[in-house]
Amino acid sequence: MILPEIIHVATIVKKLPPVRRNFKNYLKHKCKELKLKYLIVRLRIEEDNRKSEKKSNKNSYEAKANVIKNSKGKRLLPKA
Repeated sequence: MILPEIIHVATIVKKLPPVRRNFKNYLKHKCKELKLKYLIVRLRIEEDNRKSEKKSNKNSYEAKANVIKNSKGKRLLPKA
């Protein structure tokens, strides 16, 4: 059974994980039809963007808190 390319594209978009909800909605509401080869390009671009975001988040400064323990080894909350 041969399925039209638009069915393939719609199925792939539907199977995207929930983490990519915004990207999925963007693809769904695109005005013109999306060819399979362009979908693959878009997915690769999105993946590269996510990888670069993760790298930039690792390099950013994070807030850290010190944990204070009493002599019995129980945690004490720092004073505000």
